[in-house]
Amino acid sequence: MALSYKARRRWSLLILVIGLPVYAVLAVNLVALLPVLPKLLEFILYVVLGTAWAFPLKFVFKGIGQVDPPCESNWLTRSSSINGKRVLIFINNTPFP
Repeated sequence: MALSYKARRRWSLLILVIGLPVYAVLAVNLVALLPVLPKLLEFILYVVLGTAWAFPLKFVFKGIGQVDPPCESNWLTRSSSINGKRVLIFINNTPFP
């Protein structure tokens, strides 16, 4: 079952505010448990651990920074310039009965 846009926004906020700091602490503690590694190997390990969290959660973050899809179906947005200031114009796209 696919998550709704609103649910994905809530999950992404929860993951970024709580989950990511917890993961970072766990990753650092995991590396600290290992024996002393060469600096290059330790750097590669941190890069892998730093990006590995994002791949399983990619579906949660996909499209979060864009306009809410239900709003997109009924409204068109256009940007324009009035007196040198940028404004956003909303146009109702629903047909009249």
